[in-house]
Amino acid sequence: MRKNFISSDTLLPVLHATSLSFSRLFASRCAKKELSEEETFVYGNVEECLKEGVASARKETSVYQIYLAFSKGCLSKAYTEEAAVLGLFAYECALTFKGKQSLSGKDWGDGFKKGFLAAKEIYDGPILFADESILKEAYERKIDDLDGLIALFSLPHKESKGSEVFYDFIKASAMGFASPLPISEESSPFGEMSLTRLEKDGYRLSLRLQCLHSKNKAFDEKEFASYLKVHSRSYQLEVNGDKIAVNAHVDNPALIVNKCQEYGEFVSFSLKNAYVESFDSRPSYLRNKRPSSRDRSLLTYAPSKKCASLFSNLGAELVIDGSNCPLLRVEDLLLGIHKCSEGNVIFLPTSRAQCLLGKIASRLIYDKNVIVLSCSSLQQAYFGLSNALFEEEGLDALLESINAGIDSIVPLSCEKGELLSCLKGYSSIEESEIAFIMASGQDESEIEEAKSSLEELNPYLEIGSLDIDSSEYLIGVAK
Repeated sequence: MRKNFISSDTLLPVLHATSLSFSRLFASRCAKKELSEEETFVYGNVEECLKEGVASARKETSVYQIYLAFSKGCLSKAYTEEAAVLGLFAYECALTFKGKQSLSGKDWGDGFKKGFLAAKEIYDGPILFADESILKEAYERKIDDLDGLIALFSLPHKESKGSEVFYDFIKASAMGFASPLPISEESSPFGEMSLTRLEKDGYRLSLRLQCLHSKNKAFDEKEFASYLKVHSRSYQLEVNGDKIAVNAHVDNPALIVNKCQEYGEFVSFSLKNAYVESFDSRPSYLRNKRPSSRDRSLLTYAPSKKCASLFSNLGAELVIDGSNCPLLRVEDLLLGIHKCSEGNVIFLPTSRAQCLLGKIASRLIYDKNVIVLSCSSLQQAYFGLSNALFEEEGLDALLESINAGIDSIVPLSCEKGELLSCLKGYSSIEESEIAFIMASGQDESEIEEAKSSLEELNPYLEIGSLDIDSSEYLIGVAK
C-alpha cells in the first residue's frame, strides 16, 4: 500500500490491524503483570469495542461510512469511561471524513485533532490530561502523509497512571497504519470456540498462538494440557501443527499467558470479565403505566427490579432495569432514549460513568432533545425524583426541581454494621435534617441504634430506609 493515502479498500485492514495490535499490547501488559484488576477490566472493554467496531465496518464501502460504522460499533459496546471516550474520539474523527474518497495523513491528523477536542470537552479524567504531549504535537506538527502520522503516534510519552489505555490505543493505531494487511483472525484453521458454561466470576481467556522454533522450549501438547487443567476452571485446547487455540475460564489469566509465551507469539488474544459474559448483556425496560400528558420523558437506570419500581412510582416514564445486566452500555441507553415517547428526554444517571455515557449518547441522537443531568449516585437520583414528584409545570421548572434535589444530597456508603460510624464521620451531620438508607434486609435495630446515638448530636435529624436489593448501605444525607 502507498504511504500517502488510505482508500476504502485498505481502511478495513488498517482498522483490523489496529484492533489486533491493541489485543497484543493488552496481552503483553497482562504477561508482565502491569495491570490491576480494574485496569484489566478497562482494557477488556476497549478490546471488545474495537472488535465490534471492525465487525460493524465490514458492511460499508466508502471511507466515511466504514470509519463511521467502526466508531459507532465501538461506542455501542462501551460501558467503561475510557472505552466511551475513545469511541467518541473515533466518532468525531469520522465526521471529518465525510465526502472524501481517500484519506491522507493530513486528513487523519485533522480528524484526530477534532476527536481530541470533543473528548476534552466532556471528559476531565487522566485519559487525556495525564500527558498532553501528543495533543500538543498534533497541533504543532505539519502532517502531510501517513509516515508523519505514524511518527506522531509513535512518540514516547511520560508514564502516568490512567493514561496507558489511551496511549496503547495510539500505539495500536500507528501499528495499524504501518501494517495494513495483518494476520486475520478469520484465517485461523480453528473454528469459533465457546465454553458451554461460564461462572459468574473470573475471566474468559481466548487466544491463538503461533509456535516458534526460535523459542527455547518446544511445545509439548500433553504437558500444556496438564498445565491448563491445573490453572483453569475449564478449558478447550486445539492444536493444528504449530498453531494452538485456547479458550479457558480462569481466575489468573497471567499464569496461562506467561506459559504461552514460552512457546511462541500471539496471533490473537481476548480477555473478558466472565461475570459480564455470563449475562445476556441486555437490560429490560420498565415503562410507567400512568400516561403522561407532559412534553417530556424522564429516563433513568436502576440496578435492581425493586429500585426500578421505586423510580417508576416516582414518575420516571422509562426505567432501564439492570438487574440482569449490571453494566449499562451506550447501545442500551440509545434504545431507551428511542423508547421514550416525548421529544424532550431527560436522562437521570445513577453513576459518574452513566453521566458520561449519556452525554455521548446525546451526540448520536438527532430526532430528540436529550438532556443529561449531572447526577453521579443512586441516592442523588432518588432524592432528585422525590423532590420533583408533584411537579406539573413546564420543562424548566421540572429540571430546576430535580437538580435542586440532586444538589442537596451528599451520597455515602458503608457495610452493614458500620452505619453509626459512617454517619458520625460525616462532618456536617450536626446541621443535616434528613438521612435515608437504601439497602436490602436492613437491620432495623442498627438503624434505631443510629437514631438514638445521634439524637444528642442532632435531635432534628430524620432517618428513613428503603428496600432496594443492595448488599451495602447506600446513604443519602441532605446538606
